[in-house]
Amino acid sequence: MNTVEAEFGVDTITPAVEQIAEECLLAMDTISRAAAEKASSRFVDAGTVMSSFNSLTGVDAARNLSQVQELERKAGHELAREPLIARVKVRSDSGTEKTYYFARNFTVSAPGISLTSYNSGAPIGRLAALDVGDSFQLPDGNWVEVVEKGTYNPTNRGGEWDGVDNRITHERFDLVAVPSLRAAGRAALLGTTAIDDPFADLDEPLPWLAPQRTALTGVGLRDQSVMNKVQDEIFRLPIDKQVMLEGPPGTGKTTTLIKRLSQKLTLTQEREEDLRAVTQHQLADDHHTSWIMFSPTALLEHYLREAFARDNVPASQDRIQTWANFRNGLATRVLGILRSGKRTSGFLREDTEQHLSTFALENQPEFYADFDTFQRNIYFQEIDAAIGTLRESGEEVLVDIARRLADRVRDTAAVLTVYLEVDAVAPELREWAAKARADIVDTVDRRIEVIARLRGRQSITELSQLVAKIDAMTNEDDEDEEDSLEPDVAPTSTRDRMYKVLRASIRLMAIAAWTKRAVSRTSKYKPVLEWLGPEAVGQAELERLGRTYNLISAVGMVSLTTRNYFSRLPQRYRAFRRNADPRWYRPEAMEATRITGDELDLLVAVHLDAASELLDSSRVRANLTQGNLQILAPLVKEFRNQVVVDEATDFSPLQLRAMACLATPGIRSFFACGDFNQRLTRYGVSSRDAFEWAVRGLEFHRVEVAYRQSKELRIFANQIVQLSGGDLFETTIEGPRIAEGYAPVVHVSKLGGTDQSHWIASRIVEIDSIHTDLPSIAVFVPREDLVVPVADELRQALQDTNIEVMPCLGGQVLGLDRHVRVFAVEHIKGLEFEAAFFHSLNDLAVNEPDLFDKYLYVGATRAATFLGLSCDGRLPGLLEQATQGMAARWSVAN
Repeated sequence: MNTVEAEFGVDTITPAVEQIAEECLLAMDTISRAAAEKASSRFVDAGTVMSSFNSLTGVDAARNLSQVQELERKAGHELAREPLIARVKVRSDSGTEKTYYFARNFTVSAPGISLTSYNSGAPIGRLAALDVGDSFQLPDGNWVEVVEKGTYNPTNRGGEWDGVDNRITHERFDLVAVPSLRAAGRAALLGTTAIDDPFADLDEPLPWLAPQRTALTGVGLRDQSVMNKVQDEIFRLPIDKQVMLEGPPGTGKTTTLIKRLSQKLTLTQEREEDLRAVTQHQLADDHHTSWIMFSPTALLEHYLREAFARDNVPASQDRIQTWANFRNGLATRVLGILRSGKRTSGFLREDTEQHLSTFALENQPEFYADFDTFQRNIYFQEIDAAIGTLRESGEEVLVDIARRLADRVRDTAAVLTVYLEVDAVAPELREWAAKARADIVDTVDRRIEVIARLRGRQSITELSQLVAKIDAMTNEDDEDEEDSLEPDVAPTSTRDRMYKVLRASIRLMAIAAWTKRAVSRTSKYKPVLEWLGPEAVGQAELERLGRTYNLISAVGMVSLTTRNYFSRLPQRYRAFRRNADPRWYRPEAMEATRITGDELDLLVAVHLDAASELLDSSRVRANLTQGNLQILAPLVKEFRNQVVVDEATDFSPLQLRAMACLATPGIRSFFACGDFNQRLTRYGVSSRDAFEWAVRGLEFHRVEVAYRQSKELRIFANQIVQLSGGDLFETTIEGPRIAEGYAPVVHVSKLGGTDQSHWIASRIVEIDSIHTDLPSIAVFVPREDLVVPVADELRQALQDTNIEVMPCLGGQVLGLDRHVRVFAVEHIKGLEFEAAFFHSLNDLAVNEPDLFDKYLYVGATRAATFLGLSCDGRLPGLLEQATQGMAARWSVAN
């Protein structure tokens, strides 16, 4: 008996593995047959036992039988291809044993089989994540102990089921690998030979092996069908939690995020807490599509979609987005912050310059607070002034309303409180304003008719030309010149347009006469005022009109407080930027007319923050057709029941705050994952305090079981973190990774030219000699313009090996899995390879001095087994200490 056999106890393991294999193969066949029958059924009973039907989405679908049938057929097809992914045997205190099988996304009724969907989040699914020896309380309250656990990869060959690359743990033995369940039937394979020849079984291979790791050959995210205990616990947290999942690279953070989102899309009666949260607060019509995932780059979207597809989650471009693309569209289409073709007010984007100071970018919570305080003060000052105007109006109705409001609004700082107080008196205000407007429009229109008759046709023609110029003009400082209570109806004729412009011009004249202040010289109506002349309307009539206009405006300021809060936000920001503390802006920003991405993040966050506060009120949600709230109606469909963020530390605090505010009020489901040590953006969130400011109520959770890297590479990565002053995670390496690995190798070139590429090529040949098939290999260069030249150099150096090299411009992954790929280092986040090489590290240190340690750490943790470091001349300072004692080739190092 060899050492491995002695360690595991052959006589104990082999019979148990054979029995498990036979039972699993029978279960695969039974489940797949039941699933195939379900998939081919022409009609589906609405009382189907398949678990997905008991969900909120399923109940809705039951109203449309064709949708139910499609869901059942989909479940049947998937289970026919992959009947199960795990099996767990438990034993009760009385000694009774029961076996549970787990499928990925669906379940079906199969005779003699207890089958549960793991991704459904059903409580019994927790068993699949437990370890042998763990205790578990069943839904019926009884406690059981896990005595056997296995994960399986079913495959159907020639009509026969097999399980490949399986992992089994038993109460009588530790983890073993079973390459083939079918081959594990040793007795069946030996037949009668074992009886006739007692020595025959000595040459038979064991049906199990000590666990060995398989080299990575692809570039996509690893498929982890069942999570570990820590991941599973996080996976099952209620939907209305705000979670940041931390962990070093390769610990399954993104996998946990995807599986949690997938589970929460199907709301079963078993998870009553989730079901209640969604049904009570949902704004969107379809919970199953009410989610969004933000990724720092578009390059990760492809891999994320593949991972979502494995968990039965269709992920369109609308579902997985970069923040910049989503923000720009939202600010243009919905929030009115950016100018669009139909709307000439708002900002234009500035994509080439930076307005904010370094101090502002490094202190975003304080910057947000300063602007929010400023703009809210203006908002409440305007309300106070308007209430004061009503109080001094002499109009009995308005005076009474002003007295009631003054006491209730004076001490509040909440937009919701103002809305609720104003809503109580809004009918009276609207009634007064409607009568006043009707009277004043009639008076002004009669005056316009008189003026038109006196001026004659030629003068009217001149006026029409002026009106045409005004229609094409944008003057953002005139945003408050229109009657805020006038219905926004687009004129349909030249006459209508002329009347609208003349009314606005006479309104300006009247307000100027009443307030004793001149009309602004920059007003777009200035040419029309000159056309009218000072004698067009008498002074006494102007003052009378001005008083009424002023009251209508004050009534509008009060009755439309909520609308004004949002619609005037850009205007208040312009005032803030002109008068702000110089710490926040670069000098040239004071005169700027455009807005940068960081400034847009600020305005979107402030806008969404207030909107979320309002929409958390059932009274607000019930009155979105009301004029004061109509501005919120288009925003409702932008909220999501789940907001998830991958690589969260690459996003700024302002961006994260805006994302969190997109979560449906009342549910507020926000789930992010990331690693502060992997932050690759200069102003990404860099501390827990900043993250907690961005996402109120945030809980931090950690995963620390590493699946990707060898022990040797994990030690090197941790050394980089320590030398750069980062927060070091205590990491446990899972399974066979403990015993395998190669120390990193380093090359400092003294020759220049193509020497680094030739050294990397030699190391690639070393890796190729170790493996039957070339594993996934990546080479990282410091800049995009080096991708093609370095790829050409490597291709030339490897010309005698038949190893292909592909330049991946813009981070796009081209070619086959066995190709060596060359990336600019900025595009590597989220990817993983069996081997990774840095080319020209000293150039990277010069180009990115502030982020060099982050790039080094992220790049080093892309590699699972092999890591090579190369540079010209001299190693950057951080690496001189980290690479002491490293060899230049693996054949020497190991």
